Amino acid sequence: MFVYSESVEHSMSPTGAKVNVLGVLNALTPMCIPSMFSFSVTLGLIEVEMNKAHKLQLKIIDATNGEIVVDTEEIQLPIESINQRLPLELQGYTFSMDFRNIPINNEGIYKTYVFFDGELLGEYPVHVKAALA
Repeated sequence: MFVYSESVEHSMSPTGAKVNVLGVLNALTPMCIPSMFSFSVTLGLIEVEMNKAHKLQLKIIDATNGEIVVDTEEIQLPIESINQRLPLELQGYTFSMDFRNIPINNEGIYKTYVFFDGELLGEYPVHVKAALA
């Protein structure tokens, strides 16, 4: 699962932590370009042995010129104790990341690349278009 959105809220419920995705975005639409733009991404990974060390990295690239606009570098994920009754296919992480004041210099396609333990898991394109043109 991968979603671009305006923001994310975290809350607790009787069944545990919840991630609430607010304002799902089909495109990134800053008022003008070039500008700075803020947004969030939420992603879920399953079939992950959570009792082992893992690393996550995201890169956002302007596909028009190949410029890297975000590189989280590798983030060491916490080792988590899990419900041993949960089969591996149901084990996993849900992440959300807020990106604030990201430079947007071109309209076109931007791509988010997700790496897990150094392996490219997915490429997620999003259109970028000025809201006022």
